[in-house]
Amino acid sequence: MEEVREDRLKARMSEDGESAEQEDVWGGSDEEPDEPQKEIMRRTTKSILASPNPAQLEMGILANHGGDKRFAFLRDVDGGNGNGLGGLSEA
Repeated sequence: MEEVREDRLKARMSEDGESAEQEDVWGGSDEEPDEPQKEIMRRTTKSILASPNPAQLEMGILANHGGDKRFAFLRDVDGGNGNGLGGLSEA
C-alpha cells in the first residue's frame, strides 16, 4: 500500500513539474548538521524555551521561515507530538 502511495505522489509531482528531491525536508542527508546549522538550532530552541508562549513563537517561525531548510528541524517529520522539537516547547 505504501508503494502505491509513493507512486501516486511521484506521478503528481511530475505533473506539477516538481522533483522528488524537493520533497525531502532534510535535503537528503541523515548526517549531523554542520556547526552553523547547530548554532541556529541552539538559538532557536533557547528562544522558544524562554518564550512566554512557546507554541505561538514556534508557529510564527514556521509561518515566516517554513520553506527554509535551516528550520526544517521544527517540522513534525516523524509523526511525533506535533512539533519537531520533541516536546521541548511543551516543557
